Amino acid sequence: MKKLVGAVFAVLFLLPVCANATPIDVNIYSNATISSGEYGTVNIYDTPPDQTTVTMTNGQIEYCNIFDTSVLNFSGGNVLVFSLYDTSNIFANATTSPGFDLYNDSIAYLHSLGNFINVRIYDNAKIHIYGTSLQLLIPEGTSGAVKGYWENGQSFTIALRNTGDFNPLTQVVLHEIPEPSTIFIFGLLSLFIRKRGN
Repeated sequence: MKKLVGAVFAVLFLLPVCANATPIDVNIYSNATISSGEYGTVNIYDTPPDQTTVTMTNGQIEYCNIFDTSVLNFSGGNVLVFSLYDTSNIFANATTSPGFDLYNDSIAYLHSLGNFINVRIYDNAKIHIYGTSLQLLIPEGTSGAVKGYWENGQSFTIALRNTGDFNPLTQVVLHEIPEPSTIFIFGLLSLFIRKRGN
């Protein structure tokens, strides 16, 4: 009985300590998948001449820094801020709302995220946004915003939080994705034209 009470006491004592454990920091130098876990800072680097590609499907990261020519495919999980450097890339198709800091010649390709995103773009970095009814809004005295609907139909606003040499007309690239009904109509028209030609 004493052993059982001691074991229960040890578990109850250690449980709060483990629950408040500090997230770990990780450096990644080769292809990897993040599918679970809690991380403080994750740094992704190439190991020349090889490019590093990381896929994130789940898990939590406070700060994710992407360097060199590394690529991150982000399809799930939670990240507070992505920071891209050098010529790194991120392809985002998830449902969360991370922040983005883009430096040097990095590029972010956003296909689907949450409904409100903060983005800062520096140097020659670019952001490509895919969706429908896209609008680049540049009110005087602000860096602007992009509004529209992601490919999955969810509305969004991206706040462009820049100062200095940022040029939204060259650094923000909008890609209008045809709606399924539009594609269907074009398909019917092409069939009609083919039949008339025969």
